Amino acid sequence: GSSSGLAAVAALIMLSERCGAARLTSTEAVRRWSFADVAEWLTTEGLGHLASCFEENSVDGDVLLDLQPEDLIDMGITCTDEQQRLQQALAALGMQARMPAHARPRLEVAVLGASPLVQVGGSSGTSSASSRPVPITPIDLQMEHDLLCEVVSGATSQGTMALEAGTLEALSRVLQLGTAVLVLTAHVSSEGRLLLERPAGEVAELDPTRALQEMLGQPSSQYSTAAPACVVLSLSGGEGRGLASAAQAFLRYGVGHVVAIARAAEAPCDLAARAFSAALLRDLLGGSSVSTAFDSGVAAADSYCHSKAKFVLLPEGTHGQHEAVLFPAKLRVVPAGSKCRSGGDSRERHGPVKDLTAQCNLDNLGSVTGRQLDSWHVILALTKSRCVIVCGLGGSGKASLCQCVAARLAYRRWQHCKNGIKSINIRTVCTVQEAEVRISKALKEVPAAAAESSEDSTEVDASQMGERLLLLFGVEELLQADPVGFAETVDKHLRAAPGLRVLMTSRRAIPSDAWPARSQQLPFHIYLRQLEPSVSQRVLRELVPTLTTEQATCLASMCGHLPQALRVLAQHMAGSKSPLEEVCQIVTSSERRTSFLFSDCVAPQIWQGLDKDRRSALLGLSLFRSAFELPAAAAVLKVDVEQAAVWLREFQDMCLVERVTESLFCMPLPAQLLIQQQLGPSDSGEAETDQAASAICERLALHFAGVLQELA
Repeated sequence: GSSSGLAAVAALIMLSERCGAARLTSTEAVRRWSFADVAEWLTTEGLGHLASCFEENSVDGDVLLDLQPEDLIDMGITCTDEQQRLQQALAALGMQARMPAHARPRLEVAVLGASPLVQVGGSSGTSSASSRPVPITPIDLQMEHDLLCEVVSGATSQGTMALEAGTLEALSRVLQLGTAVLVLTAHVSSEGRLLLERPAGEVAELDPTRALQEMLGQPSSQYSTAAPACVVLSLSGGEGRGLASAAQAFLRYGVGHVVAIARAAEAPCDLAARAFSAALLRDLLGGSSVSTAFDSGVAAADSYCHSKAKFVLLPEGTHGQHEAVLFPAKLRVVPAGSKCRSGGDSRERHGPVKDLTAQCNLDNLGSVTGRQLDSWHVILALTKSRCVIVCGLGGSGKASLCQCVAARLAYRRWQHCKNGIKSINIRTVCTVQEAEVRISKALKEVPAAAAESSEDSTEVDASQMGERLLLLFGVEELLQADPVGFAETVDKHLRAAPGLRVLMTSRRAIPSDAWPARSQQLPFHIYLRQLEPSVSQRVLRELVPTLTTEQATCLASMCGHLPQALRVLAQHMAGSKSPLEEVCQIVTSSERRTSFLFSDCVAPQIWQGLDKDRRSALLGLSLFRSAFELPAAAAVLKVDVEQAAVWLREFQDMCLVERVTESLFCMPLPAQLLIQQQLGPSDSGEAETDQAASAICERLALHFAGVLQELA
C-alpha cells in the first residue's frame, strides 16, 4: 500500500506541474490525468501490461478513482491476483489523493547512521544494576555515507535528500517530513531495539513498534504522516532475531518494502553492506523496480560476500508487490548531468559500484577500536569544560584519539564547533611567543574590513569567533620549558573568546600551580592508558591479517599494547618480504624492539630531562607488577615518604605513573617495558645494574617484612 501511495504522490506532483495545475488539489490533479498518465501510473505499480486495456475502455484520470471491483471484470480483467493488486493500488491512490499537503513526503531519500560509543546502565531488556559504560563496536559511517551521498546527490532533486547522524531527533524529523526511501545503519539488540545516538555518544534505545506510532501518528488518522515506501535496515548485532523484529515493526506500520541487511557484528567496515546499499539506491533512483534494484545490490555485494542470506527483501511471498517502481523515470525531474536514465540493464545504466577495498582504512579504524570509552570521556569533558588536555605516554594514541573525536563532532554538527575546528601541531615550537603567534593566526579568520576598522585584533577575533574547537597537538615541550607562560597564553584566548574550546594532547600534565589563579576555566585532564590486551591483539590482527592469534598476542604484549607501536610494527611487517621471519626476529631481538617501537613512541626528551636519581627511581618502581602504596615506593626509592610523594607527583605529570586510588599507584606496562630496556643498562656496566637491582629488591623485601610484622 505504501509503495502505491508513494507512486501516486510522485505522479500527482509531476503531472500537476506538467499540466500547469500547481494550485489544484491532489484529487483534482488525478482527475486531469490523460490516458498516457494513467499508463505511467500502472507501470509504477508493476501493471503496465494493462495500460492498453484501460485505454480501450476509456479509463482516464476522471474515471480512474471511481472504478469499482465489478468494473474491472467488465473490462476483461478476470485474473484474481491482478484484481486484488489493482484494488489495493486504487485504494492507495485514492487515499493519497485525499491526503493533506502536510502528510505528503517531502524527501526522496533519507540516510541516517548511528554509531554510539558506549551503552550506559545496560539495555532496557537487561539488569541495570551496574552503571558501568559498555563500549560499542564502531561503524565506519563516514565512508559509507560519503559513498551513498555520491550516489544519491546526482539523482535527486535539490532539497529532497537528508544525510544525518542517527539520533532520535533526526529520525523523528525525517519521518515527520516524510521520505520515500529511508536508509538506517545502526546496531540492534536481540529484542529488536535500535541503538541510536545521543549527542555525547551514549546509546539511545528505540523500540520501533511503539516509536513509529508516536513519530508518525495512527496510520488511519487525518493528522498522520505517510510511512516510507521503502526502508533499508542495515543493522549490526542482535543475533539475527533483532533485525527480523525491527523489520517486522516497520512492515506492521505499513511500509511496503523492507530491505534487511545483516551487518557483520564485530566489523566496523562491512564492504558487502556498503556496496549493496549503493547499488540498491542507484537502481531505485534510476527507475528500476524494488525487486530489480534488490537483485542489483546482491550482485554488487557478491564481490565481498557470497552469502545471499545476508540480504532479505520483505515481505516475502507477495507476488508482484516488489515490482513497484518508486521513482518512475518518466515522472522524475532528473538534474542535469545525472547518469540515471530509463531503459536497458541497470548495470549498463549506472555502471558498476567502484571497488571499496581501498576505502576501508583499518589504520584509522584501529585508532577508534578500544578507545570508545576514552572518546566518550573526551566529549563529556568538552561539554563541561572549555579546556581539556589528554595526557599519556608517547604512542598511546592521544593525537589519533583527538582527531577521531574532532571528526566525529564535525560530522555530527556538534553545537560547540559549529563555527569550525582548527588544529595546530606545536610539538616543534620552542617558545611560548611562537606558540602565541601560531594560535592567533589560526583563530584570526575575520573579514578584512573588520580587522582594519579595529586597532585591537584580539577583540575582532573574539567578536567573530563563535562556537569553535581548537586542537593543540604535542604541548609537552612547552609545558616543560615554560608551563606558566603557556598556561597564561591558553587562558588569555579562552577569556577573549567565550565560544572557544581547547583540546590539547601532551605527554605531561599541566602542573596545578602553573594555571593562572584568576582563571575561571580550569583544565580538565584525561589520562590515556594502553589498550586492553584483547583489544590490542584484535587491532594487530586487523592490521596484519596473516598473524595467528598466538603471534598477535605475543607481539601486542611486547608492544606494551600501545596503538602507535602496533601500527609501527604492522608497517614494518607489511614492508617485509617475509613477515613470519620478521616476527621471529622481533621476538628474539630486544634491540629490534627498542629501535623501532619505543624510540618512536615514548618521548626521548623526557629521559633527557631526568637526572641520575630519578632514572634510578623509575627503575626501582618498574619492579612493581601491580598497584603499590606510597610507603612501599618510599622503601624502594630509599627516601622518606614526603620525598617519595614529590617524585611520584612528578612522574604522574610525565604520565609514567598513574594514581589508581587515593592511596594506590601503578606504573603502566609500556613504561615498565621502556624503563627496563632503555634505563636498565647503566653507563657503569651490567654488573652495577644488577647490584642496584639486588639492593632495591632487598629494600622491598625488608619493607614488606616490616608490614607483616606489624600485622602480626
